[in-house]
Amino acid sequence: LLFTFHCDLFRQRALLPLYGPLVHALFRRADMLHATSQQALQRPDSLVWPFRDRFRVVPLGLDTDPLLHLDRTSPGARRLREHYGDPFVLFVGRLRHYKGLDVLLEAMPRLQSTLVIVGDGPMGETLRAQAARLRLNGKVHFVGAVSDEVLRDHLAAASVGILPSSRPAEAFGLSMVEYMAAGLPVVSTELGTGTSFVNQSGVTGLVVRPGDPAALSEGLSQLLADRDTRERMGQEGRNRVREHFTIATMMRGIEGLYAAAIDKAGRRNGH
Repeated sequence: LLFTFHCDLFRQRALLPLYGPLVHALFRRADMLHATSQQALQRPDSLVWPFRDRFRVVPLGLDTDPLLHLDRTSPGARRLREHYGDPFVLFVGRLRHYKGLDVLLEAMPRLQSTLVIVGDGPMGETLRAQAARLRLNGKVHFVGAVSDEVLRDHLAAASVGILPSSRPAEAFGLSMVEYMAAGLPVVSTELGTGTSFVNQSGVTGLVVRPGDPAALSEGLSQLLADRDTRERMGQEGRNRVREHFTIATMMRGIEGLYAAAIDKAGRRNGH
């Protein structure tokens, strides 16, 4: 029995008196407990806190090969830069309440750049209404869901990737792995979760305060104004992806977890 922990409940915290004891009982039964980052185990108010020493960390990974070899000069990337302007900021992900896109839209009037939002989700209509209210038409583009090919064109065309999440429900941030594999520096927020393991502030990008439009705009402006820093951080991001976030790296770690769990179960059962 192996459990992977991603994040705690936040919007449904009222359920914890019922939910927490059940989870703890399952943790006690487990042969192996897996977390996707060390940061996920460091919150004293987390369900995992009493069991933190039993967890083993294996980060998530993606099929990064197509992204590590993206060509910024490809026809698709050039067309997008001509359409959106250059440089532009890219968000990729589900439009959900904890993603902090409402905060990012509040930051946009301060930026001398456009924002492209790729993805759909339950907050889409609300965010579009907010952008209209802030008179961001022409400065913010909602692209919706796209094919893998079109996503790769956007990643190749953009200058900075953004993950403005405002709540710790953002446990890891795989979209940042996509940005980094594509050679983009990243601006993210400090949530006390794995997001700050993925994006290392000052190395692969910048980490700023959550829920703060001024902090987001300052971080983005700093990168947008400095091409050399963007290129240096983009290369560091690709190096970090190759080391930590490929499918092969993740699977080696997961296979090790299952081998240890099977061994423990066998010893428990006398085999």
